[in-house]
Amino acid sequence: MIISPEFAIKVGWVKIYGDATIQTSDFTLLVTLDNLWGYKDNVCYMSDSNVTGRGYYNMHPIPKRRSGEEYWHMGDSAYFCQSDVYLELPDNAFAVLNPRNYLTENGILLSNTMFEGGYGGFVSFTLLNPLGGLQLKPHTIIGSLTFNEVDPQFIPTIKEEQ
Repeated sequence: MIISPEFAIKVGWVKIYGDATIQTSDFTLLVTLDNLWGYKDNVCYMSDSNVTGRGYYNMHPIPKRRSGEEYWHMGDSAYFCQSDVYLELPDNAFAVLNPRNYLTENGILLSNTMFEGGYGGFVSFTLLNPLGGLQLKPHTIIGSLTFNEVDPQFIPTIKEEQ
């Protein structure tokens, strides 16, 4: 069942930190890009039991000469991104982040991300800019978060499965 963002906020599933503001649209919570890191160019090792990540470096927005407005200058690469939206989801709920269509229309890919039941943490995602030449202003809306709740009677327990 889809849950309204107003309900998710009211019951404490959503918290806002930093400069972000809560913006809702119909049945979604609009998510902004508030922090940006570039991935380091080193080997990433993954197995079922261990992950040694690439690591990343903080990217700082650069002010435009005339206006003073700050933008991140992004080349053709992948970026680790984070919103100031913090989630505390109960075990019977999940949230899905989907990109805004203007990103896709401009060849910018945002990873569709599912935040599983019990997740506690900031909304984080990968942004892929394969075409280069992108200037992105901090706090730009980049996606929408949809909240879903599963009726607990439909969640099997370990005892039931044995």
